[in-house]
Amino acid sequence: MLDKTRKKRYERLFELLRRTNQILIEAYSEKEFFEKICEVLVKEFELKMVLIGVPDYETKLIKLLYWYGEEKGYLGEIKVSMEETNPEEREPIGTAFREDKVIIISDTETDERFLPWRESALRRGYYSVAAIPLKIEDKVSYILTLYAEEPLFFEEENRKILEELKRYLEFGLTKIELLRKERILAESLRNLEEVVIVLREDGEITFINEKGCKILECSFKEICGKSIGIFNFKFKDEPLENLIKIGIKNILRIPVRLEKEKETIWFDMKIIPVFLSDGTFRYVIIAEDISQILEFEDLLKKTRYVNSITLLLNYEGLSKKINEILPFLTDYAFLIIVDLCDFSYVNANFGYEAGNFCLEEIGKRLFAFQNHVVIGRPFADSYVLFFYNVKEKNALL
Repeated sequence: MLDKTRKKRYERLFELLRRTNQILIEAYSEKEFFEKICEVLVKEFELKMVLIGVPDYETKLIKLLYWYGEEKGYLGEIKVSMEETNPEEREPIGTAFREDKVIIISDTETDERFLPWRESALRRGYYSVAAIPLKIEDKVSYILTLYAEEPLFFEEENRKILEELKRYLEFGLTKIELLRKERILAESLRNLEEVVIVLREDGEITFINEKGCKILECSFKEICGKSIGIFNFKFKDEPLENLIKIGIKNILRIPVRLEKEKETIWFDMKIIPVFLSDGTFRYVIIAEDISQILEFEDLLKKTRYVNSITLLLNYEGLSKKINEILPFLTDYAFLIIVDLCDFSYVNANFGYEAGNFCLEEIGKRLFAFQNHVVIGRPFADSYVLFFYNVKEKNALL
């Protein structure tokens, strides 16, 4: 009779493994996973109670996360420590956490290890207990504890099944953790201000974030499965897809432009090869639109070298330009300085607005000299004309 009872328990535990595997496939969050596991354990396998504990490193206690079944105030009567400082803190849950192994109390009525909690457990019909530590990334993160109303429900003989259950549950939790990380990563990529594109090894697009869709004026459905060449990115006047086809083994950072109908967009682009465990890899492209930055830098450069009133070169711009020309002179060069005598009189009597108007008009007239000439306003009331590569000495007379 005893052997038949044990065989029946053994069969029920094997069925538990099958049901656990089914829950692993269906669950996508820890909450859903634990709720289903605990409910199945109590309802289908007739356990008295199931609880999930988590370590609290501030209080050094195992805190209750979730439970299902007939608790009847039991959890309020016990305190489970993460540390082992006295015999009362060697409760199965705490021991399972500290030793990272399945702890079995076959019969709570006779096992001396369970003496401090015996009375509370027996009043509620807990006659057999198994505590199963669950690790994620080499750290015990949860403790699943099973309470049965039959003595000897959990025995050393079925430890292997409980350890197999531990592996199943850890696999499920690891899967959920990976899914969470993937969701976090996907959400982060989706909300980045940079364009993010993921490619297969051959350049086929598998992902693009919302910012990318907005800047590149496309939808994910339109471009998913198509080549990166659809965007006509150019690096050194060559299509970006050519670079992808050659293959990139290390992180590459390059300036890339995209010619559109009404504008040219410049990107600071990083191409990151990500190698996967199955031997394949993906390219992750992170591209920042730097068009406005380049425009601002160009504006700063112009402001640095150009006089704001006449739009002619200032002293620094004039000096830079002439120094660039001098090494390549092949013929005559002439430097003419035009100084506006007593121009302060105009400002004093007619105002600075009138004075600026005169300076601007003079600048426009000087623009009539277009070939082989550099024109500038290096000082307040002075203009300079630098003629270069003049064929004959008397050509300006």
